[in-house]
Amino acid sequence: MATTDAALVSSSDASNRGWSLDSADVTVRVKPRRPYTPYNLFYLLERELVVQGNEPSAAREKAREKAIMSTMVKRPEDDIPIPSRYKNVALLPMWYEPNMKEKRKHRKTHGKSGKGREITH
Repeated sequence: MATTDAALVSSSDASNRGWSLDSADVTVRVKPRRPYTPYNLFYLLERELVVQGNEPSAAREKAREKAIMSTMVKRPEDDIPIPSRYKNVALLPMWYEPNMKEKRKHRKTHGKSGKGREITH
């Protein structure tokens, strides 16, 4: 009987200390990502410029939509100063926020750049 009491005491101690895992206690805790560095922001903007650079009409259309949207609703990203080189680049909402971006799928997303395109014979 002493072993049963010891087991009860240890299980109650465990639950008091947070050692037991109840279904209510088990939650996914996502650690927030660190903010982008200036180089990360530069790379994001340059990548979008290269991807959209080959399709100027599509980029102009997205820039026009962006201008229309900016007149309707004021968004937080509209207050971020962007160099004039990137003014016509259409960016996703909250593009500067690392926690809003999904993790990259390990697939080719476009054919605009790559090592295979640099080498021509």
